[in-house]
Amino acid sequence: MALATALQSAAGDMVVVEDFAGAFNEIKTKSLVEKLAAIGADVNNQKTLLILGEANEAINTANAVQVYDVLAADRIVIEKSALAYINEFYGAEGAQ
Repeated sequence: MALATALQSAAGDMVVVEDFAGAFNEIKTKSLVEKLAAIGADVNNQKTLLILGEANEAINTANAVQVYDVLAADRIVIEKSALAYINEFYGAEGAQ
């Protein structure tokens, strides 16, 4: 419930993107910063939380996001599939 509330209150700072589909198979800081900058996330001046739908050991996935992560972020970049998972798991139907 707390995570759903935190995400709801952070909606204005959230950027929902199409799935990156393997774009992060090889994590390189420079390419990650460039990809995020292209969608409006200034990682050099903002705490940016990236949430993916599929498991990736270097990046948060929808099933591992913590309330603190959301509250501490200035900008949240989330894949559509991750948002769908969170809505399904933590949304109104999941809370019943």
